Amino acid sequence: MSGKSLSEVRFVLPDGGRLCCPSVEVEPRGVTYVRLLDFQGGEEVYWDCAEWQEDPQGVMAAILGAIGKHCQVEAGSLTLGSSTARGFGG
Repeated sequence: MSGKSLSEVRFVLPDGGRLCCPSVEVEPRGVTYVRLLDFQGGEEVYWDCAEWQEDPQGVMAAILGAIGKHCQVEAGSLTLGSSTARGFGG
């Protein structure tokens, strides 16, 4: 992104929603929030870094669950400790 400074990075989801976080220019030490926008740009949910410090598994599950409402979700399998892992499309 030559010559542009971004305050927020927005990942486009299949249904037009957006997963957003601060850009590295704004937060060089790491992500301080994640938010999800609907296809019209309205904020659906917001998580602050203090929330995932307090409950990392719960917040990660909530983030993935919210993203899943905007995407097609497939089942996959993973065998821990093995070099073979199957996920999406696997």
